[in-house]
Order: sequence, then structure tokens, then C-alpha cells
Amino acid sequence: MATAAPPERKQGWLDWMGLGAGTFACRTWVFGDGHTATLEHDCMIGRRIFTVDGQELYNETVFPDRGFDLEFKIGSSTGCASVKNVHRELAIYYTLAWEGKEVVSTVFRRNDAKETSLESKFGVSVPSVTDAADVTIYKVEVKNLKSGKTKSLDKRFSDFVELHHKVWSSYAGSHLLSNVPTPPERKWKLFTDHKNAAFLESRRAGLHAFISKLVQIPRISDNTYVLEFLEETTTYKGSEKPVLVSVSKVLVESSSAGDSSVTTTSTNLSAAPASDAVSAPAPQPVDGVKTSDTEATTAKPADREVASKSGPEEDAGESDWI
Repeated sequence: MATAAPPERKQGWLDWMGLGAGTFACRTWVFGDGHTATLEHDCMIGRRIFTVDGQELYNETVFPDRGFDLEFKIGSSTGCASVKNVHRELAIYYTLAWEGKEVVSTVFRRNDAKETSLESKFGVSVPSVTDAADVTIYKVEVKNLKSGKTKSLDKRFSDFVELHHKVWSSYAGSHLLSNVPTPPERKWKLFTDHKNAAFLESRRAGLHAFISKLVQIPRISDNTYVLEFLEETTTYKGSEKPVLVSVSKVLVESSSAGDSSVTTTSTNLSAAPASDAVSAPAPQPVDGVKTSDTEATTAKPADREVASKSGPEEDAGESDWI
């Protein structure tokens, strides 16, 4: 019985350019009673995508890119996701406040001793490859170690490449970035026979090694892209849906003295009366110590120290700088 090829997801050339240039970053926060928020940001092309509990609240491309705040509500509770460009430091701060308190992103929070990676939950392998017509399918098997159940997923090579780019963006700014493995490199069909059995087996083995190392990375268990790839995402079951309240543009300009002046313009998107919208203040540095997540947008995967072959780097605590 023939296996249907998984649908190919099309991306614009600007999306691919941002991923390849290393200007794409992602942050995920878990807050409240199990809510999850994810912010995708490409500072080169100005793409911003913000989702809460799997619901896309904001998707815009703004060029030139500037800092911005996204205020949202779930029931009577209010949150605010903020992106701030600090040009003097060549860094970008990503923060989320919930009920006025800063939430640490899944990459920068302290490890939970009971759950640091996915290898304790799932056994993942790429046991076979099938070449049919113009499509090559790599079989990915995911075994739930608790229930013993195994499921089989069909993936294209491009799915693995996209996964690598997005996981890399999730760890940008963290000392754990060097642990992110790389899939086999692309080969031009003009110079390499992609139907050759030896080539297919070599690529399958490389993809197996890639996904096996990926699930070992510390703090990977909450990574949205890995869970989507393994089709292990969970949906928040609460009755209250998130709503985007306002979008604020934060322009930061440096004065000759080196200080910054901030100008904010806001667009209120809430259908509720203005009195119902409660502003969640953005988190501030405490005692001069910056506690926000940061990313230097000029960093690229090739600039990183190569991870040790013996296994992922151990957690050395929070590190907001690169």
C-alpha cells in the first residue's frame, strides 16, 4: 500500500533568508494555570507572530523593525509580551509579564530535576527511508516510554532542516545553544544523485543521529517546534480564550549622552470598554541586573562552539548574554 507524502509547507524567500541569517528568534513562556505563549520574531524583516494557547493573536510584518508590546487578556487576567531593541548593547530583550510579574522563558528558567529533556519520555528513531517518484519519505518512529505505544510519522528532509532552524532560534541567547545538533547538509541535485541508495542511507543515518541528540538537549521538553514535529502537542482545555488587547510600538533612540528616550504609540484592539483594559507593566531590571532574555541578532550557528561529542553541555545556570 502506497504511503501518502506529507504536505509540503511553503515559505516565502524572506522567511528562509531570516532563518539562514540567524536573525530569527523564538521565545516560549508557560504561565498561570498551564497557559503557553510563543513569540516568533525576525528582526531583519520585521516579522512578528504571537500565539497563546495555540491561538494566533498577532501576525504582522513591520519594516523597519522596532521594539513593540503586545497586551493580551485571558478572562480578567492581563499579560504583556515585550520586545525591546537595545542598540548600544547590540541585543534584543524578550520578556513576558503576567499579572504584572515577569515570567521566565522555558529556555532561561532553572531546570526541573524531574524533567530536563525528552529522552526520558520518548524514544525517537529514523529506521527507514522510502523513495517514491519525486518524493523521499523518512520514517520517524516515536515510542512513548510510559505507555509503550509507538507511532510512525512520515517526514521530508526539509522538515528536519526547518526543525533545526527553529530549535536553533529558540536557544539563541542561551549558553545551551552549542548543544543544538545539525542535520546532514544539503546537497545539490546537480552534483549528487538523490536517488542513490548509498546517499539515501547516509542521509537517513544522519537524520537519526540528529533527532536522537535533539531530544537530549536540556529544557527541550517544552519546545513548541519539537513537540509539533513529534505530534505531541497538547491543547489548553480551559474555557476562556485569549484576546489581543493592544499593540504598542516602542521607539528607542539614543541621545548624545548615551541615555535612551522611549516613545510609545498604542493601538487598542479590544472590543470591551476602555475601563476594562488593565495595563500590565513591563518588567524592569532589579538592582541593576538585567533579568530578561536576550539575543544578539548577529550571531549565527557557525559562530558557536561545537558541542562535545560525549553529550549535551550541562546546565550552568541562567545566562542572558552571548
